[in-house]
Amino acid sequence: MKLLTKFGNQPKDQSVLNGMFISYGTNIAQRIDGRITLDEHYWDYSATTGYYRNQFLGEDITMTRNKILSGEYRLLDLNN
Repeated sequence: MKLLTKFGNQPKDQSVLNGMFISYGTNIAQRIDGRITLDEHYWDYSATTGYYRNQFLGEDITMTRNKILSGEYRLLDLNN
């Protein structure tokens, strides 16, 4: 998956590697076998992280919050 800036370029501090969305060296979200896990501390850390997290998940923040509340998405410490 390719993340893109608003200008269509690849961001330098955001990446997807082996199903993991990484922002500024911090694991934010993981997709394994269609199951999403978000880091409990950093999933909604900043507007920039959120912009690229939304691309990774293919949804907006409201949808993400609803999926967390419903239990569809898990919150775990992905950086420990």
